[in-house]
Amino acid sequence: MKSNRFNLWRSLCVFLILSYVSLFHQLGRQPMQSWDESSYALNAQEMIENGNPIEVYLLGSPDLYNSKPPFGLWCMALSMKTLGFNTWGARMASAIFGLLSALLLWIIGIKATKNYWTALTLPLVLLSSYGFIGWHTARTGDMDSILTFWILLQSALIFAYTNTDLPKKANTYLILAGLAIAFGCLTKGIAGITALPGIMAWLIYKRKLKAIFLSKGFYIALVSFLTLVIGYYWLRSNLTPGYWQAVLQNEIGGRFGRQDFLNKESLPFYFYFEYMITQDRFFVWIFLLPLSIVYILISKPSAKKSIGLFSIFVFASISILLALSKTKLEWYDAPLYPFMAIIIGISFCILIEQKTKISTLLFICAFSLPFYKVVSNNVSAPKGPAIGSFLRQIRSGAHKKDKIYIVNSNPDFSLFFYAKKDRLNGNDNTVVFPTDPMSNGSYIITNQNPRDIDVNNLYNLELVRTYKECKYYRILSKK
Repeated sequence: MKSNRFNLWRSLCVFLILSYVSLFHQLGRQPMQSWDESSYALNAQEMIENGNPIEVYLLGSPDLYNSKPPFGLWCMALSMKTLGFNTWGARMASAIFGLLSALLLWIIGIKATKNYWTALTLPLVLLSSYGFIGWHTARTGDMDSILTFWILLQSALIFAYTNTDLPKKANTYLILAGLAIAFGCLTKGIAGITALPGIMAWLIYKRKLKAIFLSKGFYIALVSFLTLVIGYYWLRSNLTPGYWQAVLQNEIGGRFGRQDFLNKESLPFYFYFEYMITQDRFFVWIFLLPLSIVYILISKPSAKKSIGLFSIFVFASISILLALSKTKLEWYDAPLYPFMAIIIGISFCILIEQKTKISTLLFICAFSLPFYKVVSNNVSAPKGPAIGSFLRQIRSGAHKKDKIYIVNSNPDFSLFFYAKKDRLNGNDNTVVFPTDPMSNGSYIITNQNPRDIDVNNLYNLELVRTYKECKYYRILSKK
């Protein structure tokens, strides 16, 4: 018994160390990205300032472009209340939900294998998946890592439901699964139900579909879902004029139904899997995935095979819906990674059970290269907008108290993020258009060459400082 407990703690320590290195080390190193990440952070900060958790605001006005429900913003707002309005505060919620997904995979592995060490194969595949750990997912202030956890949790609960004969437990699993589906939808709208076709197919395969409709837990789950999700959409549409039309355009009809919304050309159905190879998003593992699927299908019946088969059902469901959607962005594949990790991890668990040493060595070799890529990317030199670093340089020197005009004419939300951060630190700045009136002796920051040309055409300027794409001027006179 003591030996078993000792193995648990040793295995947990390995899991936590690798999770920290993958998810949290240097989390705030990279600058805020210009689009979703920065706009979500602004949404969350304005939610804190307004004291309104229902309506979403951006730059002082209701945000109809971000028509998603706000669970992810609630998590981000809580994080920023704790850690401050900075990169760590904006990203911590995503990283924590990434950790929860990895932890759930480890628990699934333990349930399937009864071995704390071989169970690590499941989370370690996820923690070494650059597509999940990289940009726009578990290490940036976006919604995809949070959505991924809810999809994984709802699937795990349905699988548990199909493997119990105790009515009380079955009802509990269904109610919790309904809540997980609801929170997935409260995170990213319709994307929260992408696993449902695979889940339905699994229920038919297990001959549990009829029983689910005769279960009290199903109807409690349904009422909970409708109350939380439909209730939120109804409430916000009453508070924000035009909100429901924005939902129809951006979520239901926009992203799924027309590719010109974000993609300039139609992308092939295999787009995500091509990117997993060409952009190293699932490098090494992607080549083992088809072999793992076949190996699970031909293996002998067991608890491990059952969880592997279920994961294949859900993986197929999400993959098909992603392929059918006209809008394809590389990070939309985030919910696939835990299920691919289960499929590959379970196949290694079966192998390790048969040939322990050689299979363990094979897994370590397969894991090493993608994990190295994840770690090296986490500590790489900062890439992206330099405005945050530039403002810090200015405020740490002789220009600490300057009134600064930050010139912008595009929806560059990273610029607005760092401008707000500068103001929250007690400094004086205003984001302006190039044609807005600015007085002699004032200071200007530009961070785009076209804006640099604009202000030079309008004013005689003294260049004070420059850094990467950013320039700091003092206005001498108007031309």
